[in-house]
This record gives sequence, structure tokens and C-alpha cells, in this order.
Amino acid sequence: MQYPFSRLFACITSAVAASVLTFGAHAAASPLEDLGVGDCVAITDNTPENTVGTSVACSDPNAVYRVHSVHHGLADCPSADYTTYTKETRTGTLRLCLAPNFQQGSCYNDVDTSPYMQVPCGTPEATFRVLFRIDGTTDSDRCPDGSDQYISVPDPATLFCLTTP
Repeated sequence: MQYPFSRLFACITSAVAASVLTFGAHAAASPLEDLGVGDCVAITDNTPENTVGTSVACSDPNAVYRVHSVHHGLADCPSADYTTYTKETRTGTLRLCLAPNFQQGSCYNDVDTSPYMQVPCGTPEATFRVLFRIDGTTDSDRCPDGSDQYISVPDPATLFCLTTP
């Protein structure tokens, strides 16, 4: 399997191991501790030191991640395809495995060790655009000509065909 922006995946997994992503619960519709499998998150500030996110409807164009799994403890996510959110709570460690939830036609920011963030296409912050989103498959051969790279997530099976913005 080929991973686009392999620097991003290596950096995210390194950053997750080295530091804890913190999402601003004050801005969320509900505390992130209350998120369950299938809920979605929009990233509003993606600095490595203080990532801020809000709980949003999965149909929201800014819903960059969908919660794949929730763990109470330091369980590993199924693969490096997922971004990890870890928080210490009163009852112990909470870990969320977050799958990309990119929208076809939207642009995103890929900044070193930071999580993805939806940004306007045509701006300097945009580092890739989702040319096609194909649900139900991870087969990169389904990406059409014009796709520079791809990201695939095994569960739920989703293929994102990417191009430069």
C-alpha cells in the first residue's frame, strides 16, 4: 500500500507517541470525552502543541475526522492510517482513533506533525485537494488519471484520490 505524504504519516505517528493532542472541549458542542464511534470532529487550530477541535455533524464540510474507536487505556489504533487523540481524564486515559473524513473537492492542510485541517482551496495553506472520495474500497487502482497520490483507510473502507490544489 502506498501512502501519500508519507512524511505526514510518519510525523503524525511520531508526534502522537511523543505528545498528546489536546482538543478544546470549550468549543465543542459536547465534551470530546462524550464522543462515540461514528461521531465527527472539525479541526480549528492544528498546531502540534495545541490542536483544537470541535464536535460537528459528519456531513459538515469541516468534519475532517470520524471516530473509528474509543479506548479507555493506551490501546493501539488498528494502523497508522488513523490519527490518535489521547487525553488524561479523572477516570484514566482516553484514546480515540480518528479516521480521515475528507470531502470530495475540498482542500486540506498537511503541516508536519499536525493533524489535517480543512482550508480554502487556492490559499497557500492548502497542501492537497481531494479529487475523489470512494467509499467502500481501499483499491488505489480505482483512482482516476489526474490523481497524484492517495490515502486509504481500511475501516470504514474509504479511498481518497488526491491532487495538488
